[in-house]
Amino acid sequence: MSKKRTPFVLAALIVVTTLIGIRIWWVNATRIETPEQTFSMNEEVKLNGAFIDDISEDTNGYSLTVKKAQIMSANEYLQRYSRDGVTSVEGGDVPNTRVVLEVEFKNSGKKDGGNFNYISSWVVGKPDKNTFYRTDSELWEHRETKMAGKNYTGIGVRTGTSYITYLPFYLIRDEGQEFFGPAEKMDSEFATVKEKEFYYLLATKPQRMVVDIHV
Repeated sequence: MSKKRTPFVLAALIVVTTLIGIRIWWVNATRIETPEQTFSMNEEVKLNGAFIDDISEDTNGYSLTVKKAQIMSANEYLQRYSRDGVTSVEGGDVPNTRVVLEVEFKNSGKKDGGNFNYISSWVVGKPDKNTFYRTDSELWEHRETKMAGKNYTGIGVRTGTSYITYLPFYLIRDEGQEFFGPAEKMDSEFATVKEKEFYYLLATKPQRMVVDIHV
């Protein structure tokens, strides 16, 4: 095997491993014995300590409301929401590659602290749950410039306040399709979003909490 092909082989192995992990995670998250709550857009979701990965996320006092959902290109996102002057990225003109949720976070608790784990939240396509969308944190950091370059996964809000942000998600798996996008791009960052209805997964324990999303 030539040395030039080795990085692509490794990338493919990483992608396959990631997809297997996602499927296992989703199966575990949707096991029948886990209670599930489904909420609507524009409905306030009180997290009450529910978490995605770890109880240390501390969502007590936190709530969120999905106010709007849109589908757009990466560059459309930047042109609308960027705060650091960046209005385009390479490949970003490909249309309909991001699911963007306008979300209002609120902290009604008695203390500052805690957070909502935005990195581990997922958007999942309906009806078969075979498409998975993950947070595009790099794109989002052009909006939330204070987060740029920091190893931080949670959205924290001061007590007694609320904050609106725009979370972009991109497709990382579409069952029945190969990996897509510009030539030799393995992560599907510019894959076209074909669906109009989704679930937004907010928590997995002690109950699953999802928001029913439609564009």
